[in-house]
Amino acid sequence: MNTQGLTQFGPPAESHIQCVMQEYNLTRYELTGPEKRHKLMLPRRELYMRLLGTPFKWVYGVPVYRSLPQVGRIVGGRDHTTALYGIRHYAAEFLGLPWKSSVAESRAAWLAQTGECEQAETVKEAA
Repeated sequence: MNTQGLTQFGPPAESHIQCVMQEYNLTRYELTGPEKRHKLMLPRRELYMRLLGTPFKWVYGVPVYRSLPQVGRIVGGRDHTTALYGIRHYAAEFLGLPWKSSVAESRAAWLAQTGECEQAETVKEAA
């Protein structure tokens, strides 16, 4: 089991992992391990989106988001391009964005979908 990044990026990462594990009835190894079975793709993509779209800390009232390399490391030590592919796929399939949408657009759409509209507007303006 690779837990690299869980302590480095704080408890919110662990809470997202636990939530996705429970929602899809998976073990940690299935979610973050090396297996590439089709049933694991959607949960991992959702985890990428949760980790990227949710601020993990606030500095002077400004949300700080994880980078793609950080997201990849948390989800089993994967490369940032794997995280980017998963985020784009999730955004295209579930958020209605074009395939080549930016990370900022994906994050803003995720925040709007989860009901955090004030943060979504801030993210859109920054893009």
